[in-house]
Amino acid sequence: MSSKNLNLTALAAFVCLLLAALAAPVRAQDDLTADETSVEANKRTIAQLNKVLDERPNYAWGYYTRALAHYNLGDDQAAKVDFLLANQLDSNLKIPEKYLEEIGQESEGDGVVGRLMSLFERLGGSN
Repeated sequence: MSSKNLNLTALAAFVCLLLAALAAPVRAQDDLTADETSVEANKRTIAQLNKVLDERPNYAWGYYTRALAHYNLGDDQAAKVDFLLANQLDSNLKIPEKYLEEIGQESEGDGVVGRLMSLFERLGGSN
């Protein structure tokens, strides 16, 4: 896939996420009346970013945007992993405090996140 196509796909994913954020300001898991369109938009965003990140595994904004989509769907663990990966790739991408407070902070040495971060570092990190 060409760089131009990847950028367009990433832009489309961002637009889907933006629309989802405007459609449902409350997290899907907390609001049973959440607009189905918002849920579908977040799912599309994740699917599109999965393709982009397969081609560009060091694309920090892709992980960051996918983290927001996971968060909007109530998948805190996936959001946390993607926020941490985004921050590892680009230390200028700070994890928003409101997300850290809601998804909880887990030390890098513990649990799934710790194992993923170790794997990420063994595979070359942000090199």
